[in-house]
Amino acid sequence: MKKQKHILLVSNTAFSFWNFRRDVLQDMVSQGYRVTCMAAYDEQAEKLTQMGVQFIPIALSRSGMNPVAEMLTMVKIFRLLSSVKPDLVISYTIKPNSYIPVLSRMLGVPCLAVVTGLGFAFLKDSLAARLARAVLKLGLLAAQKIWFLNHDDMNLVTANSIVLKNKAAILPGEGIDTDFFDSKLFPPKPANQPFVFLMIGRALKDKGIIEFCEAAKIVQEKYPESAFWLLGGVDLGNPASLSEKELTDICQESGVIHHHSVTDVRPLVAMADICVLPSYREGVPMALLEAASMKLPLIATDVAGCRDVIEQGINGFIVPVKSAYHLANAMLKFLEMHKQSFDNMKNNSRKIAYERFGKQIIISQYRQLLKEYVE
Repeated sequence: MKKQKHILLVSNTAFSFWNFRRDVLQDMVSQGYRVTCMAAYDEQAEKLTQMGVQFIPIALSRSGMNPVAEMLTMVKIFRLLSSVKPDLVISYTIKPNSYIPVLSRMLGVPCLAVVTGLGFAFLKDSLAARLARAVLKLGLLAAQKIWFLNHDDMNLVTANSIVLKNKAAILPGEGIDTDFFDSKLFPPKPANQPFVFLMIGRALKDKGIIEFCEAAKIVQEKYPESAFWLLGGVDLGNPASLSEKELTDICQESGVIHHHSVTDVRPLVAMADICVLPSYREGVPMALLEAASMKLPLIATDVAGCRDVIEQGINGFIVPVKSAYHLANAMLKFLEMHKQSFDNMKNNSRKIAYERFGKQIIISQYRQLLKEYVE
């Protein structure tokens, strides 16, 4: 009897597996693989097990740099990897990509590292950020393959390293289920509802939350009836997060309505008109893909990840990073746009989401990987 091949995937949270990769996981299970996810436990872990995925909780600090604590974590994960005995390991996010490929190589197990974004390690130039960059590159050197979500991240990380360049390839996003994220599943927006600019994301400074709120104040001076929604909460495990009080204060001062995190973003997206993401850096942002799939035009900053999703003037506008003034100007363009032009942008958003980032494109790439390493 043929042995069932075992795929182990490691990330920082169960939420990230459920929210970004459940279609890939479901496809692996349906193909007959034994699938195990290893991450910090949260409420989405039960949903993973209901899919037929084994879940192993691990404590993996995203921002911790204490060398003793980090070494103890590596020893614990090494023991887990030894007991799980996978045929292939796939790691996601900065911390797992720094450690898991090294530990996998020690066990003689092939590892794919998926770089979903570069975060504070490449936005800052502090000692901690430089150390995080160095550790990440060492981890990636140990991987058999590296997938990046955009060319900017790939070029930045692989610069001056032929070894890294030879291992690198592009995965065009995490995959969007365009059947699930479809505006046709929801009633049309009521005619009397104000024009809504929606930002989906954690309340992080490097997501552009401050610029979003400042732009809201500028736009509301001319169009006081326009509405600004923020969907997402604080993330105190991230050094760039606002506190609860800071978030409350900035929203109250700018007239931004704060919606806490929800399990299904689609009802709020269906009531919005524009999706805004003034981020300082991304992989390929799911928030933009989900909104585009639901026919929302987009505004985002001219940074890695965001510019992969937006064609200037076709399905939205790209604006300079850290500029509330330019962000507000793009918002005003939409408020003053002719209806036909606006409708064209809506349709273009949906088309780009489907043709470039649909889940089947991503699933096919994973299937090819599994044929290469475990068949």
